[in-house]
Amino acid sequence: MEFVRSNENRGLKFWNHSDNYLKPAGKKRVQWVDIAKAIGIIAVVIGHLPTTDLLNNTIYWWHMPLFFIIGGFFIKPVSADKWTKFIKKRIFPQLKDYFLAGISLIFLFTFIHQKDMNFVMDRFRRLFFFGGQSLNYYVTTFWFVEVYIISLIVVAIIISVFKNPLVQLGIAFGLLVVGTSYQHVSLTFEGYKMLPWDADVALITIFYMLIGYLGFHYFNQMVKNKYVVLGFLTVAALLIWGQAANLFNFKYILKLHLIQSTLPSAFTVVVFPLVFSITIFGISYLISKLVIGQTFVLIGKHTMSVMYMHKFLIDFCSINNIDNIIFKIVIAVLVPVLVSIIFQTYLERRKVASLSA
Repeated sequence: MEFVRSNENRGLKFWNHSDNYLKPAGKKRVQWVDIAKAIGIIAVVIGHLPTTDLLNNTIYWWHMPLFFIIGGFFIKPVSADKWTKFIKKRIFPQLKDYFLAGISLIFLFTFIHQKDMNFVMDRFRRLFFFGGQSLNYYVTTFWFVEVYIISLIVVAIIISVFKNPLVQLGIAFGLLVVGTSYQHVSLTFEGYKMLPWDADVALITIFYMLIGYLGFHYFNQMVKNKYVVLGFLTVAALLIWGQAANLFNFKYILKLHLIQSTLPSAFTVVVFPLVFSITIFGISYLISKLVIGQTFVLIGKHTMSVMYMHKFLIDFCSINNIDNIIFKIVIAVLVPVLVSIIFQTYLERRKVASLSA
């Protein structure tokens, strides 16, 4: 199936989204992309549960870079007279959902854990002004939206101003080299060495997003070649074995700008996420041929709901003594999907009713 970049690229909506911006104009959805997103968000949930160090390290190598790479699939250059529309369609919806979900979850945590208004105001200040590493509890993953928005804007500027792909790639790689050349910035906010909204992390994620923009057509061909997929799967397995056998050590947490590697940092943050992301793409394409693939597609259409809600649901499980890790994963993934579907259905029915009134 040929992929066509949609003219209706939309933001990552929270409640009323089914990620329709992934649907190419006049074409079917690219199902392996939805499935890759589903695998990615399940990995995010697992990453917030107690597991082995090896599994945790391996997941963090790729699960967040994967989303930035996929985000690049659906960017296109913005002409000078279309930037207002770009901001309105791609940025404002994400900001609206970010603040709506953030405020709601802060109040929810405050109610459940009986915090006072000083706690509420402190969390609001972090949510609105600092973000990044200062976000914790139910909004700990909100750094992703912040960095995603920054990366989206910068990549859109790069591909709009510079038409040569090599120049685009050179700029993004240069930013990545800068972003991996230090451990932490010298500035401190809310007790964390970071820039507001984890802006310095975007130096790295801009590269991932541009790779997605430039590489989609290649990825879409690679996933259909079983020998290519098997090759990447083999390399991914060897990397896991190498970490387990202490041939090297690589710990990578984007939110914290944590890059601990016995190999060159710029090498590991490029090669490891790409190898695993392409492997996930290939596995996703294979899953799309199975009956179970539709379940993953459904989850993939509502990843941001899971991203926003899963920390609350994990805490809910702990409060109610639900300790089985499988049950926790199922609840943290499927409940947000069901809530999102119900709310989306409600909005669609209300829209139909208003049109027929």
